[in-house]
Amino acid sequence: MQIHVNANGRNIYIPIPTHLVFNSLGALLVQKFVVPQVDSLSEMTYAQTRTLMRGFCRARRHLKGQPLVDVESANGEKVQIFL
Repeated sequence: MQIHVNANGRNIYIPIPTHLVFNSLGALLVQKFVVPQVDSLSEMTYAQTRTLMRGFCRARRHLKGQPLVDVESANGEKVQIFL
């Protein structure tokens, strides 16, 4: 995963290893901290969360180079997130 931020004439590049975030430990953390806070995810089980994390890792092969998030503000600040 790569995060690109262009703000105030500065470019910030943050590389994050995909498998470091989207693994079984990440699924456990999502299940423990995120799922209780989001009403629409209240029925999601750990097995479903883990399957979702595996899907992100597999999707990386197909979506490499395409932005998942591409946001530009009125001030000209731009944020892009690539898987």
